Amino acid sequence: DWPSMATYQRQRMFARYSNDELLEFAEERIDEGSAGAVQVAREYLEKVVLEEPERVEVYKQFARIAMAQQANEQGLREAESHLNTALQIDPKYADGYILRGFVLANLRRFDESEADFRKAEALGVDNLWLWNNWARQQWLQGNKKETLDLYQRTLAGERPTGRNLRARQNAFEFL
Repeated sequence: DWPSMATYQRQRMFARYSNDELLEFAEERIDEGSAGAVQVAREYLEKVVLEEPERVEVYKQFARIAMAQQANEQGLREAESHLNTALQIDPKYADGYILRGFVLANLRRFDESEADFRKAEALGVDNLWLWNNWARQQWLQGNKKETLDLYQRTLAGERPTGRNLRARQNAFEFL
C-alpha cells in the first residue's frame, strides 16, 4: 500500500529536520493556537519522543497541548501527568516546575504550586514565566500586592526575546 500524500509529506519533513528543530517547530505551532497547528505540533512531538523518550522538553510541550485542547480540569490533570513524567526523568528541570506550578495553581492546589515555584527559583532559571505564573497563582488566591510584585518582576530588566517576550507581554496584558 502506498502512503497517503499527508503521510508522505510528514515523513519527508521528519527526514529533513532534526529533533531539535521539530521541537522548536512544535512550540511555535502550539503558540499559534489553532486546532490544526496543535495537531501538527503533536505529530512532531510524537516523532521526537519515540526517538528520545528521555527528552524532558517534549513532555512540557505535551502538557501545553493538553491545556490547549482541554481548557478544563481534565486538561490540567493530563498536563500535570506529562510534567510529572518530565520531572521524574530530570528532577532539576526548572521549566517543568514552572509549568506544573501553573497547572497546580489552576487546580487550586496552592501549597503544591508554591513549592514548585520555589523549587524553580532555587534552581536559578532565567525564565520570566516563573514570575508570571507565580503572579497568576497569587491572583487566584486574591493576593493583590503579591500579584503586582510578581508581575513587576516579569516586567523588570532588559527587553527579552522568545518565550520570555511572551511572558512579558502576558504580564502587560494583565496589568
